[in-house]
Amino acid sequence: MSRAATSAAVAAVYELSSLDQVAALVHPLRRRILAALAEPASPADVARRLGLPSQLANYHVRALEAAGLAEEVEVRQRRNLLAHRFRAVARTFSLGAALPLSDEQRQRLQQDVALQALLEAADGLRRAALGLLDQSERPDRHLATLALDVELGDEADRAAFVRAVIEAVQQAAAPYRARSDDSTRGYRLQLAVYPRPAAE
Repeated sequence: MSRAATSAAVAAVYELSSLDQVAALVHPLRRRILAALAEPASPADVARRLGLPSQLANYHVRALEAAGLAEEVEVRQRRNLLAHRFRAVARTFSLGAALPLSDEQRQRLQQDVALQALLEAADGLRRAALGLLDQSERPDRHLATLALDVELGDEADRAAFVRAVIEAVQQAAAPYRARSDDSTRGYRLQLAVYPRPAAE
């Protein structure tokens, strides 16, 4: 038996509206768990994926749900047990303007959240690449990478660039996101914009 919960589509960006949400998001382990919930998964699935004790994974998944950062999307019956599956409410999180934070606190927290997301994205890419190496004989494997250096000015300049890139990619991807049949294969696109290290 399977019961899917009524749920809105995953948002591209979710704006944090409480300090409890901020605290949940900057917790290192909960950030990893939230990344694992990019697709629906049960606490047991998360525990296996991250190498965590089941009780610990379940505790943190429930804490993320209580904070409004994850939601239950499905209940499946496995033998005599119910398996609850959860999903992150968004792909990206930002600090809400109404949060009682100083400019310095806001900047530091936003940087911490962004850096953790960047590390998790890099780790996810590494795992995906290793998995693809095990499928090296597949004839339909098509990969592409792109790295560009750009020169950006102040915060408004950087924000405008990021918005332009996101809008362009979403527009280009739109015709391909609705496809789902036996003739297609799912692909994942990840974008990262970050300051070029000074040592380079």
